[in-house]
Amino acid sequence: MNRIIAAGGVLATVGLLSSTFISPAHAAPGGAPVSGEPIAAKGAYDVVSFWLAGNAKALRDAEEYHPDYKVDTHTARLKSTGAPAADGKPGVVPAIGDEKTKTARVRNINLPKTVGKVFFVRDGKSYYCSATSVQSKYRNLVATAGHCAYDTDDDGHVLDHWMFVPGYYQGKAPYGVYAAKQAFTHHDFDVYEDFDRDYAFVSVYNGLTIKLINECSKAQYDAYDGPKWSHNGKWYYAALQDAGRLGDAVGGQGFAYNITPGKKVYAFGYPAGEHPDGDKPYTGLTPKWLYGATGTTVVDPALKIEEQIAVKGAVTHGFDGGPWLLKYSNTKRLGYVNGVTSTFIDADKNGRYDQIGSPFFDGETNGVYAAAANVWSGSILPKNLKVPTPTASPTPTASPTTTTAPPSSGTVGTPEENEVVRLVNAERAKGGCKPLAHDPQLRAAAFGHSDDMARQNYFSHESKDGRTFGDRAKGAGFTGFATGENIAMAQLTAAQVMERWMNSPGHRDNIMNCQATLIGVGIAHNHPKYWTQVFGTK
Repeated sequence: MNRIIAAGGVLATVGLLSSTFISPAHAAPGGAPVSGEPIAAKGAYDVVSFWLAGNAKALRDAEEYHPDYKVDTHTARLKSTGAPAADGKPGVVPAIGDEKTKTARVRNINLPKTVGKVFFVRDGKSYYCSATSVQSKYRNLVATAGHCAYDTDDDGHVLDHWMFVPGYYQGKAPYGVYAAKQAFTHHDFDVYEDFDRDYAFVSVYNGLTIKLINECSKAQYDAYDGPKWSHNGKWYYAALQDAGRLGDAVGGQGFAYNITPGKKVYAFGYPAGEHPDGDKPYTGLTPKWLYGATGTTVVDPALKIEEQIAVKGAVTHGFDGGPWLLKYSNTKRLGYVNGVTSTFIDADKNGRYDQIGSPFFDGETNGVYAAAANVWSGSILPKNLKVPTPTASPTPTASPTTTTAPPSSGTVGTPEENEVVRLVNAERAKGGCKPLAHDPQLRAAAFGHSDDMARQNYFSHESKDGRTFGDRAKGAGFTGFATGENIAMAQLTAAQVMERWMNSPGHRDNIMNCQATLIGVGIAHNHPKYWTQVFGTK
């Protein structure tokens, strides 16, 4: 690995417009960026169709990825030495929307919308890593680890079916999905598998979101060129719509390089793998974070690592590619990408990871970033795509009214909501719990939350005005004690949503809580469907 080393310098903060970028600083011979072949719009559309088929089952089934996963001796080779040296003056590129402002020091962390999962296929199997949206000229750039974008066993080849899902949460894609156009990495990583250069910047096309899911005939299913699947002998398709540019949807983090080690950073990602001792504390369904100062250099000859930097933290595989953010603002949820998770380290050799490593971002990193940040992409949605005529009543798109009030006959809830109640009580009976009664006030609270999430396009137990499920139950006139809440999105039937909830320990605990005596179920029929259960007792 050749590198021109320069003495440290004064931090140069450069405010940029979207059309101007910092030039590479002292790039060493052999340090040129390497780009993969651009993926055509039709190929990118097919990638999205692949992942969204089966009601996005492939996204939910993807496993955490690491190139040395299951190699128990890997962390034993890691050791620490002195800190790496910069190859020029420090520099930063501000985040989207933060070009002319300063960040603030914070303690309590709001998770950034820019962070999500990248999904890809290798050797026929679906995997994911972590990543973030980052500032670029066309607001369409993703930063991640090099091994999360390039197949090091097939030089110059982007991992198959590569797609970014910002804000990924429990199997949901709240801001759309973004297929890759072109990936950029460092020459030494692509050619020599030098993990000191284990970073990649990937331009993505405009995102796509699901507009509508409907049942169709077998002939329509066969003819449709988009996401489709079969279930219980029936045929379904998903109609897509353009979600716009990535940076416009979720923003983009800034970029910083040649920053002297020792600075505090926040690292974000989706850990799911086990520690070397076999313990698996994370699920990968939700993002996690850690905070610390970048420390001494990581060395591993087997991966050609001479000077990665490390941060203390007990996260596991799946965190790969997640951003290290310098000067992170809790209010704006923006900072500067100053590293990406590359390696996992058991420094005290007790069978548990206690540090993570990242390449040191220097002028050569900035050269790769600058090349990737100027790639235009655009929309991939076919202009004349023929959508099947539904054979069943369609699931409507967002509208002022998403469902009706409870029937005036005195019964509580719609037939579909009452089917959820029936399935809940069937599961409770298996566990020896008494059945729940469908309470009108809890049903109103549940439907109100489903409707609010559908109208405002979010997915959270906390309303956008800060209310909790207890607040919503009280506001609906419930005079008892609200014990818990389950929410879900995009499932088509009561049976599907119950299956998901029963396979999730936290959701199952709410359903099987024998102390609860009442339930409210509310379904908003926007696409996707939003499901809410509220449990309580009096």
